[in-house]
Amino acid sequence: MVKVYDYGKHISIKSKGLTTSASLGVELPLKKISSLSNTKFHSQTNGILTMEIKKLGVEILIFSNGNLIFNGAKTLEDNYKALDFLIKNLSRIEIKVKRKARLTVQNLA
Repeated sequence: MVKVYDYGKHISIKSKGLTTSASLGVELPLKKISSLSNTKFHSQTNGILTMEIKKLGVEILIFSNGNLIFNGAKTLEDNYKALDFLIKNLSRIEIKVKRKARLTVQNLA
C-alpha cells in the first residue's frame, strides 16, 4: 500500500502495474530529447520517443504535443518520481516546462 498526497487528498493505491497519462502543455522537440542516453526515437511509428527509467521500472512514451504515457510502475508515487526525472532531464537540455503535470490513472493491473 502506498500513500500519495495529491492536491491535499490522500490516495492509496496497490497494483501490479499502473498506466497513467499526463500533459506538459508544451510542444516537445523529440529529436533534441533523443540525445538523452536513456531514450529511443521511433520515427517509423508516428514519431514517438520512449524513455526508460530502469530503477523505477517505468517507461515513458513522449509525444511531440507534450502528452506523456507512463507504463510499468507499481505505484503512483513511482510515476510522479518518473515525471520529476523527465522534467529534470528536459531542463538539462534547455527545454523548459512551465507547469507541473497532473497524472491521470488510465489502468490498474
